[in-house]
Amino acid sequence: MSLLKLVYDITTKNLIRDQNLSGIFELPPLQQRDQVPIDFRVVRQISWSEAPFYEAINLSGVALRISIGSAGTVDASATAWTEVNGGESLSGVLDLATASLNALTADTTRQFEVQITGAAGGPYSGRYACTIRTAVYVAANEVPVPTGTPISREEAIALFMQRNAVRSFVAYSVPNGTKQFLCYLRDDGSLAADPLN
Repeated sequence: MSLLKLVYDITTKNLIRDQNLSGIFELPPLQQRDQVPIDFRVVRQISWSEAPFYEAINLSGVALRISIGSAGTVDASATAWTEVNGGESLSGVLDLATASLNALTADTTRQFEVQITGAAGGPYSGRYACTIRTAVYVAANEVPVPTGTPISREEAIALFMQRNAVRSFVAYSVPNGTKQFLCYLRDDGSLAADPLN
């Protein structure tokens, strides 16, 4: 997945589109098994009517946890972040290749939760609906393609009627048994039947 840029407004506790634009940010659908690189910024709203709408908050010394899950269940979480440009933003990866997310069999909605401590009078948190898309191809459901297994000469002889054994036999029709057929093996191994009467 490409870089997921998240800007968190501590005034409204919303994810916003950009530090220079007003408006709520809608999380894109996330894909099961992805490694999601995240660039995270925190801002404070300073104007409602004209730009600049927000001012950046320095994230030096801030603890950030981003989790995906449902009430009481954490499906994926990221707590390791690197400060970028002296605390202008935090950079990290949210790993969606977890057992609980990989077990999903259909697209589903989970909570995307942001928890921030140590920033401008925090703690702050926010929860946002997020769709997790399941993969079309699931390796666990793969059926192995059967391959031929070589057999020994003795096993081959046991499987097929030998040419020097019984060469033909007579079969009678059912139900009255008045029709007779001579049954025999052709040179290619297929069974043939010729009427005798």
